[in-house]
Amino acid sequence: MKAFDPAVTSAPGDIWEASVNPNAQFGLFVIQPGHTATINVTITPSATAGTVVSGNLYVDVLDGNVPPYGQLGGDELAALPYTYTVG
Repeated sequence: MKAFDPAVTSAPGDIWEASVNPNAQFGLFVIQPGHTATINVTITPSATAGTVVSGNLYVDVLDGNVPPYGQLGGDELAALPYTYTVG
């Protein structure tokens, strides 16, 4: 499992973080086929000035009622790379 970057947050939160943090908050929303949505992400770095940080923002889907037992599952739809220098 990839580590969660505590410097990165979004309003919907992260459902996968709940697998390692029972206090994690998350919300779900549906994007209908052919439609778009904007998810604002906040990065609050705590590293020292001049530090270069890089990672990926993952866009995932939560699948419900997965056969044969109606379980939950998920898929990674995209990985969006980012890099920034702490100012």
